[in-house]
Amino acid sequence: MDKLIYKEIECNFNNSSNLQGTGTTIVEITPGGAASLFAWVDAASLPGTCPGGAGLTTALVALRSGWVIVGSLPTTDGTAATAQAGCLIVLNSWGTVVETISSSLINGPWDMTALDMGGTADLFVSNVLNGTVAGNSSLVDEGTVVRINLAMTTASAPTVVSMTTIASGFPERTDPAALVIGPTGVGLGSDDALCGRQPG
Repeated sequence: MDKLIYKEIECNFNNSSNLQGTGTTIVEITPGGAASLFAWVDAASLPGTCPGGAGLTTALVALRSGWVIVGSLPTTDGTAATAQAGCLIVLNSWGTVVETISSSLINGPWDMTALDMGGTADLFVSNVLNGTVAGNSSLVDEGTVVRINLAMTTASAPTVVSMTTIASGFPERTDPAALVIGPTGVGLGSDDALCGRQPG
């Protein structure tokens, strides 16, 4: 890929009707604040499995090799009652969807950070749909963090080498204002320690 990601990118969680879990666009923002469309994800033409389709979340990383990976936690009507497991969607640096990453371990990818080592990367993905819909707004302690090890080059799409649940038991619940409240704000500290926020 020739184009390098050097600008900020943000995904839209809602659609034009303001329904949650239905957003399909990623916006590119320059250092000067100018915004333009980076990608539109067409749920009908995803090149792989993504239970429920497209409903982009804040689980979004841009890797040094140019690949962009975003989480999908889709709904059909903006409510948690119709939420499905979703997947991770991989785009090239031009905003074209090239593959999806799905697994029984990926269940409502809500936030994500990455340890980017160039030819490999470790994704750390928080999941918030384990038991939340059945909990019907009650707090359940079933949130997880999954580590996904990727191998990649600038020319070929990332390949999943391994996928492991590294943490579980985090509190989470459905919420009419936020769709789901669960582990978010994940990041790596200076010593590569993983940290994040939990619902209050």
